[in-house]
Amino acid sequence: EEEIQALRAEQPIMLKIYFSDHSFKNFQVDEDLLVSDLLNTISATLKVVLIDTYALYDVSNGGANNNAVVLDPQLKVMQVMQDWNKKVKLNNKPFAKKGIAKHNMVFSKRLYVDKIGEVPQDPVELHLLYTQAKGCVLRGKYAVTDTEALLLAALTLQIEYGNHNPEKHTAGFLR
Repeated sequence: EEEIQALRAEQPIMLKIYFSDHSFKNFQVDEDLLVSDLLNTISATLKVVLIDTYALYDVSNGGANNNAVVLDPQLKVMQVMQDWNKKVKLNNKPFAKKGIAKHNMVFSKRLYVDKIGEVPQDPVELHLLYTQAKGCVLRGKYAVTDTEALLLAALTLQIEYGNHNPEKHTAGFLR
């Protein structure tokens, strides 16, 4: 529907690409743009070095899976967006309603190639890995022990608030 309005107004079609930290950026798409081309544009915009380890995912709230599906790099982006308008069963129940599921295109890590214990030196790569791992832990995708959860929470506080500052970090500052 947004595409039709953009065409009528002779404006470019913009697609929101979401990231692990819930932020997003708008990218211009056209009928010939491939998923691989969009990945390269995102890579250039974010200055991601190891683009081969990332993918675009179609994340939907409907259908049988309610999962993220890795998009084939050779697909046309507009074809993927057109498929979003198809009616699907909105859940797995026998008499589920049919409707149009909400879709998002998400840029996320697909392949981990670093050696165990090695920390990426690229700050963009490190931020993307951190936000994706944090989200996976919070959603329960990665199982962690209580001790690991406590250590991850401490790391998150360190990353988000920095070193302890008695003037700034007083009792109740997190509320």
